[in-house]
Amino acid sequence: MVENTVVIHNDDGLHARPATKIIEIVNNHKSNAFLCYNNKKINLRSIVSIMSLSIEKGTEIKFMTEGDDEQELLDKLIHLVDSKFE
Repeated sequence: MVENTVVIHNDDGLHARPATKIIEIVNNHKSNAFLCYNNKKINLRSIVSIMSLSIEKGTEIKFMTEGDDEQELLDKLIHLVDSKFE
């Protein structure tokens, strides 16, 4: 398992469009991916789970990935956040 903490910088936070992009990346990998925030750990294959966290701009979150391509998946998730979901 690998993990990394990032800060959400896009103005609207983690709303439907960014959540959809996260799910697209995760679904293209074999590894499991999770997001940890506010003492909750959610599966990143569920848009409902992501949206339920109501993550706003400036929020620090932790990604955790586990599996055969865990580092590649983690790197892509970090890049997505760093690019403000572009």
